[in-house]
Amino acid sequence: MLDRKTINNYSQNRPSLIAKDLKKFGVPEDTTYRILLARGVFKWLAKRRDLIKIKNNWRARTTEVISMIRVAKAQKDHKGHIWLKGYLACLEDNRQDIGAICHGERWIAPDNDSTASRWLSTEEGVIQKAEATRLAIRALIEYDRFDQVVKP
Repeated sequence: MLDRKTINNYSQNRPSLIAKDLKKFGVPEDTTYRILLARGVFKWLAKRRDLIKIKNNWRARTTEVISMIRVAKAQKDHKGHIWLKGYLACLEDNRQDIGAICHGERWIAPDNDSTASRWLSTEEGVIQKAEATRLAIRALIEYDRFDQVVKP
């Protein structure tokens, strides 16, 4: 069942996965690809990959800057050392911001789509009720077994 806990178990970020899923419901792959392309899903998924590449490049630059800071300290280049530390702080801040975007929660709807947000919150409520019902039934079954095992 799809919920907040299990959502990360599903593969993501590929239009082909969406096309494959919708094909099971009779939607031709070509139609799915055209809709995803027209609605900007292809672009967003490609740009998400670009953001991840930028984040990884910043990690490599961070390593280089740390080495440069060590050299500046060894050469007693105080101005260079201070400048590099500021540059390093900027790289780290930007990398963390991009990382937060790329690794954010998947159980989320865009803030400009109230219909999707409403569906998501309703779906979560349905899932929570189903889980509560399942736990209640399990408790009743266990209670019934307890009654059968421990009879006076």
